[in-house]
Amino acid sequence: MEQLHDDELMIISEDGKEMRMRILFTTDFGEKNVVFFTDYKGETGDVGVMYYDEKGNLTPLEEEDYTWAEEVLEIWKEGNEGSDD
Repeated sequence: MEQLHDDELMIISEDGKEMRMRILFTTDFGEKNVVFFTDYKGETGDVGVMYYDEKGNLTPLEEEDYTWAEEVLEIWKEGNEGSDD
């Protein structure tokens, strides 16, 4: 497997394909660590969000946390308008 940079992560798509993603930012939600990421090339504009542990293992966000994640993402977007990152 190709070496990842500090601002990258690898996810497995539903069809089993490895996909390199660009980390937008990380944050904490209570005792949970959360990572927001997007397509590495920025082609889709979609943002993913998952929990991660100290070993870098990713797990899907729980349904009840999606509203919080959407609010955090909107605040981040507002703070990054006009930025290339």
